Amino acid sequence: MLLILLLALSSAWGQVGSVTDSLGGTSIANTHPLDSAWANPAGVAAKAGVFAGIQFHNGDVTRTTELTQYGATLTDNSTGGFPGAIGYKQRTYKVGGNKVHERVIRAAIALPLAETFVMGLAGFQVHTDPWDTEKTDQNNGDIGFIWMPIPELRVGAISRAFMGARDNVFGPSRVVPSGGVGAKYIFSPNLAVLADINYGYEDIGTGQRLGTQIGAEFVNTESVALRIGYKNDEWLGERRFTAGIGWDGPKLRAGYSYQKETKRELGESHTIDIWLAF
Repeated sequence: MLLILLLALSSAWGQVGSVTDSLGGTSIANTHPLDSAWANPAGVAAKAGVFAGIQFHNGDVTRTTELTQYGATLTDNSTGGFPGAIGYKQRTYKVGGNKVHERVIRAAIALPLAETFVMGLAGFQVHTDPWDTEKTDQNNGDIGFIWMPIPELRVGAISRAFMGARDNVFGPSRVVPSGGVGAKYIFSPNLAVLADINYGYEDIGTGQRLGTQIGAEFVNTESVALRIGYKNDEWLGERRFTAGIGWDGPKLRAGYSYQKETKRELGESHTIDIWLAF
């Protein structure tokens, strides 16, 4: 249980932001000034400007574990050079009778290699406390790509934890890198559909891991977005239905996501974020 919790929370970032959470977790080909910093770093190059946001998440990870998470992210794509982002998240959850605290620091940079092709790099550290070990930090990196062959289509790919995560939490453990591919098709200014496939192998006896996510976003002329999604994770045995709403004003923007896991009959999860566009 301890191992599954840390891998689930650390490797896939789980609770990203209200947009990604509402869309069933689809994020590999999506572009969002804040969510992309935690999902596919190539996406931080999509919108010009400076964006700052805060996030709150609360919900069930397992039948007996509830996660509370606070976060903040800052993205700068104002100079026309190399867009970058930095983020921090504080997580609290329980394992047995022990309360666990995690601090996650992440930095991302996007490298536009062509007009339609962007590469992104992200480095992160996960510090878990308390553990009775010599070292609890996990230091690693992600590399991602977004390709736009036509204006209506975005295709993304990512390799997560490509350096392999080693620590002494499990005395010691090793997380094999995972990855994913995704696509977003914009049918009209009011409708977009997204899909992701995430895959990987774990050398801890769990074998192959596969997850699929789909999502749809409806945007009306008043900048109100309605989002729905579905996530199927074979490794964790989850089927999660999601929905959410967002409002994109000229400066102040906000979003809410509701998530319900049905296969393992977990409780409800909620994500709220507020951010400013400069």
